[in-house]
Parts: sequence; C-alpha cells; structure tokens
Amino acid sequence: MNAYYHRFLTVEITHSYFESGISQSFELQPFQDTITVLKNHRILLRKERNRFAFYAGSNDQDNFDIATELSGLGLLQFQLLNNDPLFTTYTSNVPMNMQGTLYIKNVADKNELQMDFGPANEQTDINAIGVVLLDTQPLVAQNNPELTLSLSFTTRELLWEYQFVIPESRNMEVSNLQIEGIGNENYVGPVDGTLMETQKTKVMTSDRPVALTQKLSKYPTLKLNYLDTITNSAKELEMKLPNPSPESIRTELRDGALIPYLVTTIVYV
Repeated sequence: MNAYYHRFLTVEITHSYFESGISQSFELQPFQDTITVLKNHRILLRKERNRFAFYAGSNDQDNFDIATELSGLGLLQFQLLNNDPLFTTYTSNVPMNMQGTLYIKNVADKNELQMDFGPANEQTDINAIGVVLLDTQPLVAQNNPELTLSLSFTTRELLWEYQFVIPESRNMEVSNLQIEGIGNENYVGPVDGTLMETQKTKVMTSDRPVALTQKLSKYPTLKLNYLDTITNSAKELEMKLPNPSPESIRTELRDGALIPYLVTTIVYV
C-alpha cells in the first residue's frame, strides 16, 4: 500500500550574517534513538535551503489528523551541524571557545526555539553547534501543518580597523586621510602603525562596533589627499574599501575565555 506524506512541522534557521538571513550550511542529524522513532512513525525529514520540513506517512491521501496520527510521538533529538569552519567566528550568540554544549529547545506557546548551555554531550560530532531537543507533544497538540519553529543566529558586531600600506614607490606625501563609513560610524585616526614589524602603516578604526556581513550593499570609502612628490602637485584619491573577513578577527583572553573585539583589514594604496 502506498504511503502519502503530510507535512506537520518545519524548523527554519536564519543567520543575520547572510543576505536575507539564509545559510545552507546547517544540517539536522538525528541521534540513533530518534532515527528509530522517526522510522516507526514513518516520518521523513527534508531540507529545503535553510528550512527542515517534517513529513509523516499515512495510508490516507486526503485526510491526516496530526493530533491523532502522531499522539504517541515523543522527544526528538538532533545534532545541529554547520560545515562552515568560521561559524563561531562570525556568530555572536555562540562563544568562540564554547565549553559544554548548546541545547536548543522548543517552549510551550512560543514558535522561537530557545538556547541554553549545559554539560558537554559526548555523542556530538566535532562540528556540531549543539543539540536540538523537540518536545513534540505540545507541537502535535496544535494540529497545525503550517507550524514553523524558528531558530535565529546573529552576527558579531566589532570595531572595524583598516591598516593602510602606502609604498614609498608611490611617492605620496599624505596630508589628509578619511573613511566614509557604511552607517553612522566614524573612523578615528590615522595613527602610525607597523605591519610585520617593518612595514609602516596608517591605521584607522571605527568609533563603534559595526556588524559583520557576508555581503555589503555599501562599502566604506577611503578619501585621501596627498602631494605627488615627483610632480609636486596636490592630488586626491578615492577608493572603496574591502569587506572585513571574519578570518582577521582579533581576540583577547578575558577570564580564561577568548573575546573577539576587532576585525582588521590590510589595504595597499
């Protein structure tokens, strides 16, 4: 006899670092006990970009009553995985050097999944973000095939620092250097710095934290006034600055924990 599958629950995961909040790097992987439960209830899990849809099998194509068909469904447990090695670097609500395990649970009468930290779970893989615990009974009781539980991750907000390298071969005597920010932030400086202990730089840093983002809609702009020492003429230069990469985040150790505080970008003028 053919089985007809009916959706009864969707879990949607968003991350503000990404355009439209959509990352396809997440995976839900059931633990072994949950695999057995899903099989016994003829439940399939299907990933659709950043959404995970649960479908229950039935012998009836047209009529499917969630509360009746899934009345015996219990706790479902999954690993939440992410294959991006920089995930904890650009994510603010997951510590970079997390101790223990992040537990993600549904709460009665709320469609937003809640995060709590608890003891380490030795069953999780090395790239697991945490453990998702779905108490299905209050979900089934709602008897709503359009029910969606949401899980939201947020991007880090850090000071943005630009280190400008002006090679001597450029014959530039800088008189004014400014950065036009992407929002309301201003950039302090320039101050003299060094790169690799020998290369002189001009350093400018935002006066407030700015959110990291995978893709900028507007780029910071460098505006530079200088004297061309060869022609002895005043000139101007304007250039768009790169989007800072999470790989260049600086951290400091506070009370035994790594705390990210600044992201730096080297720019050759």
